[in-house]
Amino acid sequence: MPNVVKVLRGAKELRVTEDDYFFKNRQRGPIDADQWRKDYWYVALRAKGIRERDFYCTRHSFISLALIARENIKAIAEQCGTSAQMIEKHYGRYISSDFGQRLMAEMD
Repeated sequence: MPNVVKVLRGAKELRVTEDDYFFKNRQRGPIDADQWRKDYWYVALRAKGIRERDFYCTRHSFISLALIARENIKAIAEQCGTSAQMIEKHYGRYISSDFGQRLMAEMD
């Protein structure tokens, strides 16, 4: 997303090389995903009263909410690194079925 790229580029440190990590742990090394989940992700979920779940579930939430908001399936697929066919197959229940109503509204 262009706005995310803009923010991340603005946050780039002055002395950085291609081999540096953008997101770093406290020792300025790469973030260990397992440790991050334990230290931050599960803590955040508990604070919000949400049962423990994998971080990957945020992908499912994003796709479902984007479909409910009637975002373009091809754009969602590109953002998530998947295909429109996969989204239609697995998330079809979130795709609006008011096509006729919207079409008639556009024609009026």
